[in-house]
Amino acid sequence: MQGKDETPATWLNRLKRNFQLYSSIDPDSPEGQVLLKTQFVTKSWPDIRRKLEKIEDWQEKDVNELLREALKVYLRREEEKTKTKAKIMVAVAREAIQDQNPPNRRSTKSGGGRALPPWKTPGRPGEDRKCFYCGEVGHIRRECQKLSFDEAITKEQDALEKLLKGENNED
Repeated sequence: MQGKDETPATWLNRLKRNFQLYSSIDPDSPEGQVLLKTQFVTKSWPDIRRKLEKIEDWQEKDVNELLREALKVYLRREEEKTKTKAKIMVAVAREAIQDQNPPNRRSTKSGGGRALPPWKTPGRPGEDRKCFYCGEVGHIRRECQKLSFDEAITKEQDALEKLLKGENNED
């Protein structure tokens, strides 16, 4: 079976190595290729197995073509994990910011009841400032939630690109 954190390429290499070590079958021979493809497809993760089994005449395809399709599924899953992780990080960051600025330390606008940051005082001129990042009125750039969300997503995408470049260099 394919390991929990094992990439499809690593899984295929492990299968080839095990064929060489534990059987008299050469994985590069035609018979070995048939057995290797069958083992690669049937013992892969369920989502990868479903995708590979949907390919028409997958038994006739080259092992490298099957590996390419398996990698697409694997990378798509990693992208989804990264997006989920970014959303969680943004939520945690928002909570941390709210915890650092409890409402009782802030002054409130007269009549509005909305909490203001400590550097703003009620009735201060220029309270209807426009954010330079998102263009909305009522906050400035350093308070912009859209900016912090976009920055978190960018960081995660950069980390994913570095990870993918590192994996592509190994294959």
